[in-house]
Amino acid sequence: MRDIRFRPEVADDLRNAIDWYDGKRAGLGDEFVAEYWSAIERITDQPLGYGVTQAGLRACRLARFPYVV
Repeated sequence: MRDIRFRPEVADDLRNAIDWYDGKRAGLGDEFVAEYWSAIERITDQPLGYGVTQAGLRACRLARFPYVV
């Protein structure tokens, strides 16, 4: 597995998303986090397997949540 580095804003963004989803339904934030980390694992396993956005970044969309990593 490759080393992963996160921008400092990621922690706040994740916390806000978890809180928002938990506000919609108890436990939904946990489901979001599980899918998020699954996406991180897929990215580290195959980093070039994702399309490049207009900003020049590769983007991995989560399946169940409208969120891009």
